[in-house]
Amino acid sequence: MELTGFGFFLRVDVSAEAHSVFRIIKADLFVLALVLSSTFGLAWSYFQYSGSSGLSVLFLVLFAVANIVLFGGVYWSKFAHMFYKPGAAIQKNLAEADGSRDNLPPPAEAPEQYGLGIKREAPKHY
Repeated sequence: MELTGFGFFLRVDVSAEAHSVFRIIKADLFVLALVLSSTFGLAWSYFQYSGSSGLSVLFLVLFAVANIVLFGGVYWSKFAHMFYKPGAAIQKNLAEADGSRDNLPPPAEAPEQYGLGIKREAPKHY
């Protein structure tokens, strides 16, 4: 079952953090909506094929709700980078082509150094 794989592979550290396995947070919303969307889509297709119009309409509505949650919750996931990064690259190329970057300083070659940061202490995780 998809949910069991989700629970095992993505939520392994739940017991180490002393949280319930069934606790759902915003970070889980994308994966759960994706699983539910595909499940409801398959069920809708099956009941359409079998001729059961009542269940077909029910699973169509559930499929639509799952897709609204899936694509409405994009900004809570890394999935949003798929839309942002290409747009930023296109905008950068357009800005260089039309000359609107001419009066700006060149981009930095390396990030500034702010001290030890993450190297300050040894990792204590297991």
